[in-house]
Amino acid sequence: EYLKTIFASKDHPLVKRVLRKRRPQRITIHQNNVNPSELAYMRAAKINTMLMLPMIFQDRIIGLTQLITGQTYDHLLDRKVALAQLMANQAAGAIENAHLYKKAQQEIIERKLMEEKISASLKEKDVLLKEIHHRVKNNLQIVSSLLFLQEEYMADPKGIELLRESQNRVKSMALIHELLYGTSDLAKIDFG
Repeated sequence: EYLKTIFASKDHPLVKRVLRKRRPQRITIHQNNVNPSELAYMRAAKINTMLMLPMIFQDRIIGLTQLITGQTYDHLLDRKVALAQLMANQAAGAIENAHLYKKAQQEIIERKLMEEKISASLKEKDVLLKEIHHRVKNNLQIVSSLLFLQEEYMADPKGIELLRESQNRVKSMALIHELLYGTSDLAKIDFG
């Protein structure tokens, strides 16, 4: 817990060195330049050597990791440090992939929600179109029926002919409306 507090700050000299140099940094309890708070912590925790490694993924530092031991290594072997750096970079890749996976999952959820909204909207529009069709059909039927009823009160053959002609026009509109409603492509209607 104390280690997290000491080394959490970007202003800490060791952290600054790791971030600036972009390579592992080592401190041991025997070094002269060890900060007094670090030294006190290291003694209390029986830590003699600490190696801080940048976690690099695609040339970006995404974090830092620390390796600590109770043994004193005045000179860590370069190949061990290189192996530790490789492992830190692999961990960085895994962390970055986890972030990408989480982001992709969130995008999939958002896309599904949008698809559900679009589907609901299409269903609503379909219901509205059916209602409009039904009302137009009923209105045309009412007009045709009114013309038919008016025909019974007409004695003039010319007036009856005009009413029948109007009735035929309303029937033509009703047929066109049926064709329009029944077609899958509203841009084209076969009037023939």
